Amino acid sequence: MDEPLLQGRIDGRVAFEQGVRAFMAAAVTCGCPTLWLVDADFARWPLGERDVVDAFAQWIGPRRRLVLMAASFEQLRKRHPRWVRWHAPWVHGIECRLVHEDDRPRVHALALAPGHHALQLADDLRCRGQFVSDAMGLQACAESVEALYARSEAGLPVTTLGL
Repeated sequence: MDEPLLQGRIDGRVAFEQGVRAFMAAAVTCGCPTLWLVDADFARWPLGERDVVDAFAQWIGPRRRLVLMAASFEQLRKRHPRWVRWHAPWVHGIECRLVHEDDRPRVHALALAPGHHALQLADDLRCRGQFVSDAMGLQACAESVEALYARSEAGLPVTTLGL
């Protein structure tokens, strides 16, 4: 992955989607053992695209951990069925967490490969944000996701039990 794709500002939905694609392509090559993805509902993310799912498939492995945190996973289920199907056999390495109700106003789109790179939106409505690669910025992102994680609970079960 060319480094310029992981630098600069993100302004608009198309730039955000391109940023997510670039983030995942870089995650495949960087060897980061953990990825964090945070959003209110992942509705705007291109998670269901074949290339993005393929990048997840290339990245995941026995010592890899993917953590998704959201206020709701309903839009993920509806808009990204390819990703939902892909995640089922990897559920042992993927955590889907519901953000605590009190923390939901602080949830902004964030993709983090700790110690490597991040994509962070400050304005979710207009999809405006930036790539982060400096140590202090990455540390701030890590602290943010860890605080959300500490108060979150399990979500997006692979199967739904019922009668």
